Amino acid sequence: MKKSSTCTCPMKKNMRKSSGKKRPLNAYMKKLMQARKSGAKSFKYNDKTYVKSKTKTGLIIYKSKK
Repeated sequence: MKKSSTCTCPMKKNMRKSSGKKRPLNAYMKKLMQARKSGAKSFKYNDKTYVKSKTKTGLIIYKSKK
């Protein structure tokens, strides 16, 4: 038995492309991106200090300092 090469999937008909507009970054994410690009050890946002740390897998994250 040979399958037909043309597939009539109902889901594919209804799928539409998104408009392509990106949402602007919020203030925290802007600060985080600046810190990552510059390699800063810490950054401040809303009276909190976020300190750079490394996970077991090597991912660099910023944790809030308590």
